[in-house]
Amino acid sequence: MSRYNNLRDHLRIRRGQTLSMAFDEIAELVDGLPPSAFEHREWWANDGTHVQAQAWMAAGWAVDSVDLPGRQVQFVVRDAQSTEPRSAARPRPGTKAAIYPGFWARLIAQRAASHPEWPGKPSPTDQSWISFPSPVPGTYLSSGFARGSRARSELAIEAGNATRNQKIYDALLRDRSRIEDGYGRPLSFEELPGRQMSRIADYLERADVRVVSTHDQLIDWLIDGEARFRRALE
Repeated sequence: MSRYNNLRDHLRIRRGQTLSMAFDEIAELVDGLPPSAFEHREWWANDGTHVQAQAWMAAGWAVDSVDLPGRQVQFVVRDAQSTEPRSAARPRPGTKAAIYPGFWARLIAQRAASHPEWPGKPSPTDQSWISFPSPVPGTYLSSGFARGSRARSELAIEAGNATRNQKIYDALLRDRSRIEDGYGRPLSFEELPGRQMSRIADYLERADVRVVSTHDQLIDWLIDGEARFRRALE
């Protein structure tokens, strides 16, 4: 039974088109929120591979906006069979937010066709990253874009608390040689002190999602990165 079922049940009985909730109110319903909910906007993404998103989506709602400093989230009623809120504003054409959903839809479809055995089929979002289940507990695999016009394939370590994150990161760091041998090239091990996550990442420079002519190359590179991580972590 998911700890977020109480949130799902709470949302199911709400009326209206919008609902604002304080993080503390949600925390009380689900017996506490992980630190990442307070620090990372991505935790609130309408991503059906995450148990928290499954709860509010199953209740017929989607996250419309998140105020991390104010510790508030606004839910809106979503259209049936869609992860998008009805009231979500359309991003301006040509912006990254407008391009990401189509880019991720293509990546998800190509990934499923070339590797049907891989777990996870998330819904496309307008976020700069998308995540998939990882074979290592307390982690997930992510394809995305980082600052400086770089594509990033990563193993994200986000186990819910700093102590467990550190333990997982340290174990992977000790195994660095084997992991890099399995991956096939050097990786960036990023402890990220002061944050509630760490990562192991590979980067591709000069990767701008707004350059549509490069999408085939970027999708191939990101899927190859996930394949390399899966091979290295076996």
